[in-house]
Parts: sequence; structure tokens; C-alpha cells
Amino acid sequence: MNDPVNIIFLLGLSGTGKTSLAEHMAKNYDWLHLDLDVIGTEGLENNGLADAWLEFKTEKNAKPLVDEITSRFKKSNKAGAILSFPSTRMVESAAIEAIKGKVNVFYLSGTKENCLHSFMEREKVNPRNLDQDYWIKHNEKMLNFLSRPKLARYKIEVFKTTGERRPTEELLNEMGFSDAPTLSFQ
Repeated sequence: MNDPVNIIFLLGLSGTGKTSLAEHMAKNYDWLHLDLDVIGTEGLENNGLADAWLEFKTEKNAKPLVDEITSRFKKSNKAGAILSFPSTRMVESAAIEAIKGKVNVFYLSGTKENCLHSFMEREKVNPRNLDQDYWIKHNEKMLNFLSRPKLARYKIEVFKTTGERRPTEELLNEMGFSDAPTLSFQ
């Protein structure tokens, strides 16, 4: 039997709820949340993960990155770690294959319209002086990236066809979580 995978990378478009989903898991399931999506900063560097990330991205060597993240959630007595990335950070399917069995990667996705609307609604509540032009500038590459067929199996659509956000537990279920309190993958 395989050990459960207790590291999750959440990537995708701004407005899909990456940080909200990660915060939900941290609060309700005792996971460590590393928020790498902080405006005006380099999240990997601020979290001390830049060197390990670079080795993973360039050499496809995930061991230093996985070891560091694992060490952190274990030292914190957490069930696992979930990292929410900015919309500008992408992981190619070949790199995802290199970390298979160690990290689960999910791209939260939705239509441009739904994500932009969600982003602008968030800005009303949590104003950071970001506008539609900011969203377009920082998400166009991700939109094109997510259209690649090889990434389809890693994508989770967060909006219903009506434009409403899908319930969090429904998203977690689609991501393959069991009902165990530690959210080990099935």
C-alpha cells in the first residue's frame, strides 16, 4: 500500500479560490498552508523554498523540495502541507510526473469571465488596488497554459455552468480526498 500523499500544490487562475481552499484545509483538517501568492513579494523566496523550487523546475529533482515541505508540516504536527501559488506560476506536465506519488498538483480553473468576476468581487472586500488590467496581465499566460490537453487531468473546474462557485467539499471530493480527518488521498 502506498503512503498517503500529504503535499498539495494548488495552482491556477486568480479568482478561482486557491488561497480560500488552502485556508479551509488548514482550518478544518489541520494542514499547514504555505501561501506563496502574496502581492509584491516572491512567495517561494519568502518561504525559504526558492532554491529547492529551482532545482525541481530545472533538474526535475523534487527531493529537496518535498523533504523541506515534509519537514515543515511534521515539525508543526500537521497532517500535510498545501501550497497556494500565484497565477503566474506554472508546472509543466513533465514536472508533475516527476513528483507523482510525492505531491498532488491541482490547477483550479474556470472561464475567464467567472474568474475575473470572482477576482473583482474579492477586490471589493479585500482591496489591494488591483483592477481588471492587472488580472488580464497576470492571467493570460495561465489561460493559454490551461488549454493544453496534457493538463486536463489536473484541472478542477471551480464554477458551475451557472457561474456560481462549487461547494468546497465538492471540490475536495473531486480532488480525490477520502473522508479521513487527515485528508489522505484514496
